[in-house]
Amino acid sequence: MTVTLTKYPTALLNKIGSYVCQAVIYIQQQQPELLLDKYKSISWVDNSNQSRLKTKLIEAIGSADDWESLIARMEVFIKALLVPSATNTPVLIKLQEKIRQFNPNLSESKTSDHQKKSNIQTTSEEEQSPNQQDINTPIESLPPTNELKISENQQDINLTTKQVTDTPDNQQQTGIAVLLLDAENIQITPETEQFLTTVCHHDIQIKTAFANWQSMGKKDIEFHQRGYDLIHVPRGKDNADGKMIAFGSTIDQHYPKVKEVLVCSSDTVMTNLCNHLQQKGLTVYQVSQKESNLTVFNSKTNETQTHTIFPSIEQLLSQIKDIVTQQVAQTSNQWVKLSQICKIFKEKYSFSVNKVVSHHLPGKNVKNIFINKPEFVIHQISEHPEVYITLFKMPTDENPDHQILTFENKSSLEQAIVRIITQLVGTTPNNYIPIHTVGERFNKQYGKGITKILKELSLTRNFVNFLQSCNFVELKKTGNIWQVALRVRN
Repeated sequence: MTVTLTKYPTALLNKIGSYVCQAVIYIQQQQPELLLDKYKSISWVDNSNQSRLKTKLIEAIGSADDWESLIARMEVFIKALLVPSATNTPVLIKLQEKIRQFNPNLSESKTSDHQKKSNIQTTSEEEQSPNQQDINTPIESLPPTNELKISENQQDINLTTKQVTDTPDNQQQTGIAVLLLDAENIQITPETEQFLTTVCHHDIQIKTAFANWQSMGKKDIEFHQRGYDLIHVPRGKDNADGKMIAFGSTIDQHYPKVKEVLVCSSDTVMTNLCNHLQQKGLTVYQVSQKESNLTVFNSKTNETQTHTIFPSIEQLLSQIKDIVTQQVAQTSNQWVKLSQICKIFKEKYSFSVNKVVSHHLPGKNVKNIFINKPEFVIHQISEHPEVYITLFKMPTDENPDHQILTFENKSSLEQAIVRIITQLVGTTPNNYIPIHTVGERFNKQYGKGITKILKELSLTRNFVNFLQSCNFVELKKTGNIWQVALRVRN
């Protein structure tokens, strides 16, 4: 395949590709219904997928004869990923406006210092950006432009515009954005940072967080690894606020090239800082949080944007565990319908479990998050769509070879057997399995035979009799073989 020569510099095309990738990631995270079905399940935060998408875009727009033709080709390329109704969404309109600012003809036709800030260096960017390995991905190795087949079997990593951006000198010419964070008031995740990069017109090059870090656990390590400057304040309700206001009010003296400031705090006292910075001619974004919603107010345009803060999968599981515990206590039924859990979760947290799962694990369903989680037991009757969840309360033991060696009572033993049956049913074509299979798995997993445990608990020594007394299982005899299955109580 022959590579078509382009009149535009590689660095400029890669920068356009980076912004297109950000737009696609934002759509998948916030409005996944806008993506065509075949592109919804692709992990667009994956570096490899972004690299391939960017390379395909450059192949499509690189041979354009003029800037308007390049913009038109970019729009056609993006439309190939989206449903028809997505063309006039705010994120795409803003993307077009952003890309149009990169037009090199604008800087060539004007002479003022302000207009020269949009000049794009054409020769040294690739040499000064050592982390841009994806820029040189061979186009020959990719499928034709109209196919857009992207592999999703890669490790997820985040990509921001800093990975494909201007040279340091040019960054100083075009200005920078600064993020100020009251870490005791708002927790900015890497994902939220990525959203904030779409809000600003300049790269966020300075990030400073204020807190009493001694009371923040390991958050100082996390923020330090993410490139934040950490400012420690003594314990006290308003100490972080005061330090942040004092530091922020002179931010233009610390960083003369600052053009935009993100003030991240839900405290109303920060309004005075925002007004002070605005009077200095800076564009100020006041970032506040209420429950799961992040709000960004642009003091220059009076526009407000919102962003949903999704819990992590581990946080989600912890929240579901609390719901199950509460439901079991209220109903005295160990099994809770997954549909009921989802209903309670939405009422409590204002968004659905499905949305959290699809946000973090595109293409997966809610049931998938419980797989390989030892504290949860799931059960589903083959002819019934309803899924049931219960918690497995597993005692701890210092012996690393086995999960436990002792059981407190019949209930704890029953829970262990229920979990084993659940594990085995997953590989069995029907719901019933031989009880000797359960006994073998129990012995392997806990280091003791089931009859020995029955004896220790002063229960019947007959495994069949014990199972017949259990509330959560049912037995049947096929020939000479006893089989067991889970019983769901309505």
